[in-house]
Amino acid sequence: NKTFISLLNKYNICATLKHFPGLGLISDDPHYKFIQDDSNKVIIDQSISIFQSGIESGAYFIMTSHVVYDALDRENPATFSSYIVTDILKNKLGFDGIVVTDDLSDMPLSIQGLDLVDAGIQSLKAGHSLIMFSHNLPRTKEIVDRILLEASKDKELLKIIKSNYIKVTSFKNRYLVKNE
Repeated sequence: NKTFISLLNKYNICATLKHFPGLGLISDDPHYKFIQDDSNKVIIDQSISIFQSGIESGAYFIMTSHVVYDALDRENPATFSSYIVTDILKNKLGFDGIVVTDDLSDMPLSIQGLDLVDAGIQSLKAGHSLIMFSHNLPRTKEIVDRILLEASKDKELLKIIKSNYIKVTSFKNRYLVKNE
């Protein structure tokens, strides 16, 4: 882990650790099926320690999982869980890089009752820096426009989006300068 990430960093390639807090014992694909993981806290903590090692090795991106981890947050998949994203990943593990969702447009059942706009907003409020929609570019633009419209009415969401913009832009500027 450490050697690989260090080598990537040496050649200006950014490692992404995924899918936080781990899919080690998951046999189904959370893109196609709602998954509720009932692994005990010891197993989850072992998985989280692998991410901690990657963070300490210099990974700058972490992608979360769409799985509900009963030992951490019985109500929300990691994608929507501020406990998992903010409390554990950012605060406990000290990750200050960019946290990205897995593809929200491929998130069946876990967003039951939500549209993709709501899913994007919940992901941002959980602590993600970037939200991913990898299908249907015109639909993605519509979703982003609707999220921005909601942000014009929600000061907390607007503050999150502005903060994320600064974080991502800062990373891009640092990375582009580093590669010149």
